[in-house]
Amino acid sequence: EWDIPHVELAIFGTAEPAHIARQIETTCLAALHSPPIEVLFYQSSVGTVAGVKLASGQRVVVKAHQPSTTREHLAEVVRLQSIIAAKLGLAPKVLAGPMPFGLGAAIIEEFVERGSIRNGHDAAVRAGLALALHAVVECLSAEYQTSALQPGLVLDRPRDGLWPRPHSKLFDFDATTQGAEYIDELAAQASARMVPVGRAVIGHADWRAE
Repeated sequence: EWDIPHVELAIFGTAEPAHIARQIETTCLAALHSPPIEVLFYQSSVGTVAGVKLASGQRVVVKAHQPSTTREHLAEVVRLQSIIAAKLGLAPKVLAGPMPFGLGAAIIEEFVERGSIRNGHDAAVRAGLALALHAVVECLSAEYQTSALQPGLVLDRPRDGLWPRPHSKLFDFDATTQGAEYIDELAAQASARMVPVGRAVIGHADWRAE
């Protein structure tokens, strides 16, 4: 979807579809002892995600992360996700990983397809999202003191600038400043007023209406 496939280049060193397919096949064979026989979907964003059906009949999702995401971070995400999956059913079960994948690392999850797509602006849907996020926070409240996750959101703001380092080369704030000055002005005002209050928790930095 982009002129330069920055995410694929960061993870695989190439955007050649056959190379990416071989990497997914090799990983599924090594971790689950079954090769993919059908592609369900493939997308790129912060990382890449591929849904595949295996020869065993199992449907799985292979999530690949860029090298900038450490294996230690992913291992902690897997641990916390497994707690949510077991206690709340609000996350897919992790089947394998994190494991080496291209230049980065990957996690394999069960493919979960249930429910229906709804309008995130609908009041009932928004209430459901809020309740689910609250449930996740409360479920992990006992894990905060011992979690290996690093501080996020207002606690990880850079000391030498307004914005943290973007997660992808798709975003170049310096090159796109013209016409967006008002965004920096609003962000500077907000940043000056954002002081952490209340209890520290493990949350979700990208919880959105999808």
